[in-house]
Amino acid sequence: MSKAQASTEMLIVLAIFLIVFLGIFVSNQQNISNINIDFEITKAKIALDSIENAANLVYQQGEGAKTKAYVNFPRNIKSTLVNNQTITIQLYAQSEIDIYRNFDFTVNGTLPESQGNHWISIQSRGSTVFIGNVTIPAAHFCGNNIQEGPEECDGIDLVGESCISKGYDNGTLSCSGLCAYKYSGCNSYSCGNGITDPGEVCDNADLNDQFCFSLGYLYSGPLSCLSNCSNYNFDNCKSEPDYWEINLWELGTDIPHPLDFTSGLNSTANTFWPSASGADDGWDWHDNVYSGYSNCTTFNSASVNNSQRLEIFIGDVNDGCADVGTGSGAYGIQFNISQDVYSSIANGSAANLSFIWSFNDSINSLDDADEASIKVTIGNGTIIAYEDFESREFGTSNIDTRNFQGGFGWLYDWSVAGDYVVAGGDENGGLYSLRLQGFGSAERALNLSGYSNPVLQVRIRAQSIEVGDIANLSISSDGINYITLEQWIDGDDDNIYHLYEYNLAKYTTLSPELWILFNSEFNDGAGDNFFVDDILIQEGTVNYLGSAMDTSDFADITNEVMWWDNPVDNLTGNDVLYNIANYITAPGQYYLTLGGKLHQWGNGEWAEFYFDNISLMVDN
Repeated sequence: MSKAQASTEMLIVLAIFLIVFLGIFVSNQQNISNINIDFEITKAKIALDSIENAANLVYQQGEGAKTKAYVNFPRNIKSTLVNNQTITIQLYAQSEIDIYRNFDFTVNGTLPESQGNHWISIQSRGSTVFIGNVTIPAAHFCGNNIQEGPEECDGIDLVGESCISKGYDNGTLSCSGLCAYKYSGCNSYSCGNGITDPGEVCDNADLNDQFCFSLGYLYSGPLSCLSNCSNYNFDNCKSEPDYWEINLWELGTDIPHPLDFTSGLNSTANTFWPSASGADDGWDWHDNVYSGYSNCTTFNSASVNNSQRLEIFIGDVNDGCADVGTGSGAYGIQFNISQDVYSSIANGSAANLSFIWSFNDSINSLDDADEASIKVTIGNGTIIAYEDFESREFGTSNIDTRNFQGGFGWLYDWSVAGDYVVAGGDENGGLYSLRLQGFGSAERALNLSGYSNPVLQVRIRAQSIEVGDIANLSISSDGINYITLEQWIDGDDDNIYHLYEYNLAKYTTLSPELWILFNSEFNDGAGDNFFVDDILIQEGTVNYLGSAMDTSDFADITNEVMWWDNPVDNLTGNDVLYNIANYITAPGQYYLTLGGKLHQWGNGEWAEFYFDNISLMVDN
């Protein structure tokens, strides 16, 4: 082969190699270019997704909502567009590529066309979302702290107005998110509203934290306010009292509120008197309830020389009550310790509780196997929650439109259903109470965390309950599963308010949240009513007077005032005296309870316990 021929062949080989190499190179460059385009498209999509999400959010939030989106725009942007219901980014490539997002609402504004990071402003106004660099019409721009157009105000710009210029006495005027004046911080005063306002010395029961002691007197009986709110009424303040006497039940007078003789008495359950084993043992204080039997304990008024006294019958009062049993009954009286009286006790004065008791089984004598005892307790409590249904809707005098948000200490508002109304008819100094008819219900919850001995107190009045109809008071730890505390049926409907109390201690272990439910199930709603009023839940403490006298097999764990292993007829204790100063730990409401208990009565056996002349004397 000649050299010329070899050289020619080499050139041909090189040419073929270059052709192949160039083909591969061009192909790779094309692939690289495609990858770059795909990357820029992805960046554009991510940017538009961020803007789209932010725009949807402010549109859902409504008028005035605004935010910013931080985005990274790609290279090769030819143009951007925000128009009607679409935002678009158009890119340069082998051909023009449009990346866009559609909305269900109108958008307006502009987007940048330069590569890199950008903050995009997004704001909702009316039915339009403004995106990017845009001038929003001033007439629609509420929220820029400048009052414009039809706006009353805007943010801090109140246009020189104040509560006083708007006709109120004082307070702080503000502006709402809709650029209208907000008057919730303004106040109007008037004598008689129960609040000591500027210019008033006091107002009704609001004595501005004053009492007779603080104003230079030694005795308060109590301090009150003049009707024109200009000064205090000092008529009941005294300079040199020898003692304070609180007549809880005075011989020759009617029983004080809340006791009522008009249709028999209703006992209360300020606490229960447990047995040695800790069982309830029948000492719940409810009318006509004892140890699982009914009609074995009754409460009546007794006339002795034209005077009234408390009379408790226990035993086989009604034929067929029980052949043999153990029964109890007790009655509660509420009284108040004022700040002045408490101050004297705190300074060392005695607080002497005195009363007369007597025991009688002369008609149906008890035998040697029987026992009888008298117990007396003093208790008080810290209020946890209260509702008296006296709240009324603002601006209306319609008694059937009371709101269900009143009281204090509750977790939530009342949840009501069926036939319910807050109507007139309160016997405890107020105007209104809850009334259930037909199939009606009302429930509310409170938190009992940290309370070891909570007591529920409520006043109930049942009217015209017929056979087959019922009304209930129930509690629940979850608002779903309820335990019935009390049920009213035909025969429980004397149409008189009675005070009921329940110790809730054993229910607080279920859950700190406790639901209280009142409901009626009346098939014939005509005239059937279930009234509820003055609901009080408080942390109760109970102190038993006397000493541990009971040494029998039936002995319980608390003290007695009197105890008899073999009771005899016509026993009387005159002027029994106890100093209860150690139990008066603060001003406020206290409870005196008096009761009797029988063990092992036989068929037809029963006895009477009497209490009278009950008073509390506090030395000065």
